[in-house]
Amino acid sequence: MLTALLIIAAQANADDAAVPAKQRPTDDAIIKLCGDSLANMFAKCGLPHEITVNGDNAAVLIYGPFAFTVKNKLVTGSFFFDDWKGTIKGVKYGDTKTVVVNVLGSGFRDVKGTGSDGKPFESYAWDDKNQKATFWLYFTDDKVSNVQITLDN
Repeated sequence: MLTALLIIAAQANADDAAVPAKQRPTDDAIIKLCGDSLANMFAKCGLPHEITVNGDNAAVLIYGPFAFTVKNKLVTGSFFFDDWKGTIKGVKYGDTKTVVVNVLGSGFRDVKGTGSDGKPFESYAWDDKNQKATFWLYFTDDKVSNVQITLDN
């Protein structure tokens, strides 16, 4: 039901929402959509390949190598999967922590914890005060294994 409502809402709110994107958006465009409207996301990316709902009751719109989370018609996060071709803000899956810091700088928070799967994780988080979002890189065996952008509350 949520899937149908999302597509209907997007089509009702953006004239171009149902038109598929002519080309895949850049990493920067995907990152900048965090905090933007559902209608603008559809206009820039076209229709997703798949829509699911996560444990936070947010819609997850999957576009192959990237995805968005949406709540109340607002893009609240974006994700890049390991089949993304190219870099994300200059880094890529498999880069070491040293490479990441050389590319993005040292102005990050080092966050360690235990994931929902019970496994320990470490991530570096860079805050973007202008966008009111956080760029997260998660590491497994000291290499980038997950890339997310979350809207700050």
